Amino acid sequence: MRKTLVVVLLIGSINLLFSTGARVMTMGRSDHFFMDDVSIFRNPANTNIYPNMLIGDLGVYVEDPSVDGDTAGFTALRSKNRDPQRPFFGGIVSYSLNKSSEGGDQYPMISLGAALNRYDEMLMYLDPKDEEFLGIGDTTKTALLGSHNFAKPVGKVDVMLGFASKSGAMFGFGTYFAFQKKKVNDDVEKEMKLIKGNFGVNLPVAKTVDLEASVSGGVMSQIGDTNNVALTVADNDYFVNADFRLFSALSALNGDFVPHLGFDLLTFNEGEQKQLGFNAGFGVNINIDRGFFWTGIEGFYVNNESKKISGVNRYDEVKKMGGRISFGIERNIIWDWLVWRLGATKMLAVQTTGGIDGTTEWIENPEADGSDKDHVAFGWAINIENRLKIDAIFAEDVFHTFSNLFSGNHHHLFTRFSATYSF
Repeated sequence: MRKTLVVVLLIGSINLLFSTGARVMTMGRSDHFFMDDVSIFRNPANTNIYPNMLIGDLGVYVEDPSVDGDTAGFTALRSKNRDPQRPFFGGIVSYSLNKSSEGGDQYPMISLGAALNRYDEMLMYLDPKDEEFLGIGDTTKTALLGSHNFAKPVGKVDVMLGFASKSGAMFGFGTYFAFQKKKVNDDVEKEMKLIKGNFGVNLPVAKTVDLEASVSGGVMSQIGDTNNVALTVADNDYFVNADFRLFSALSALNGDFVPHLGFDLLTFNEGEQKQLGFNAGFGVNINIDRGFFWTGIEGFYVNNESKKISGVNRYDEVKKMGGRISFGIERNIIWDWLVWRLGATKMLAVQTTGGIDGTTEWIENPEADGSDKDHVAFGWAINIENRLKIDAIFAEDVFHTFSNLFSGNHHHLFTRFSATYSF
């Protein structure tokens, strides 16, 4: 039975070995209360924590509605694109300025990182296929998408520079670029742009306490045009994000107590629409026998105010206030190199739409739709000597249908693969 399980896992993962968001998505959907290598994109100072590393993600295994169809001779299943979406790859190269490097001490150190094709979280506000499009979930979204074409970003490049001082204080700068512009007879038909910069620190502020903080900001544009009718989602509109957390060692639990605070301000439609958000909470992470566990609770508040866009009636205001509780656990199973993971998150909030004349209702995250926001996730990983790490997320129905692996319509075993290699 043990050998059969391993064979099935390998069948599902063949040709998927170059792929890091999978660990976070499996471990409670958020890394606010523990450290993971994906934090380098939020705080470039953390490139010094993961020196000399290759990183990649095969993408998210979902359908692409833009290529759906009823092609003759094909089943409905085969007429849809089921290739992974939004893959990326990159790496970090570090150079120690300590010529002696006695006892493995590499500080001071410089780290240079880069990634290609990574889908930054800010792009979701400019992507018509994302539920966060326009920064608000309004009832006219379907109509807007049916009558306007929007540019898809190309480029999508991360560049990061980090420095670690002799004292262990870390600093980092990062940039991100995504863009597109289509002209017809020298007239701009549609345009998309995201330019982002961020600065971060990771500082020892006491003997057992480290401060991690990052601030990012930039400009974005998304302009569509169909039949000479333009829709401006954003035109060099600005955004600002800030993130703070403390890692306070808990010797009795062999882990950390982690308070977290986040803030973001986004503007759209040439400043006619603004979204202001806060989130704050605390959690703990604990090193357990042959594994790791974390849990946390946080509250959030989001206020999105908007006016009419190109004559389209939209809600004047949408407010969300609530909280979420999450946990994640991972443990070596059977062999030291095989890791199993389970995580869950539950969000509950009150949403008020339209001000005094609007509606108020309770909302929650989806229970099971295969997205990065739904209730629970389960996965596994391969960890070879902490050098090669391959992380995967199981499809949520795999334990009920076994994905029709041996009969019926072919389905998928996993929804995402990520990997890192330290050299």
